[in-house]
Amino acid sequence: MAEARVANAVVTIDAPRAKVWEGLVNPGMIEQYMFVTSVASEWREGSPIVWKSLWQGKAIEVRGTILRLDPQRTLEYGYSRPLFGSRPAASPPKLHHRVTIKLSDEGRQTRISDTGTTTSRNGSSCMPREVGE
Repeated sequence: MAEARVANAVVTIDAPRAKVWEGLVNPGMIEQYMFVTSVASEWREGSPIVWKSLWQGKAIEVRGTILRLDPQRTLEYGYSRPLFGSRPAASPPKLHHRVTIKLSDEGRQTRISDTGTTTSRNGSSCMPREVGE
């Protein structure tokens, strides 16, 4: 049985939509606000997205897929745990995450609506795992 948890956040930023969009898809800008040392994608629907970083001296790699991309309007991607460690290829991920970011104009500012959905399968917890689990 699958269980889903949804989180929503809305914020207005004093910047034009084009500049906010650049912050969502420009690896150099992403690395300034996300806990990653690199992010790579072709930024097209269906293309992979890979985040890499170090945590306590260990390499972390998170792989996902761009699910929807409407420039300066919508960015949606999905990814699965684990964030840390490795799992045998035959073991399917128990947690699936989907992030949908929508941009809209609010006067001279940009409204960002961010929805994150985490779906667990096989009764696993929707909460993030601890390092080493």
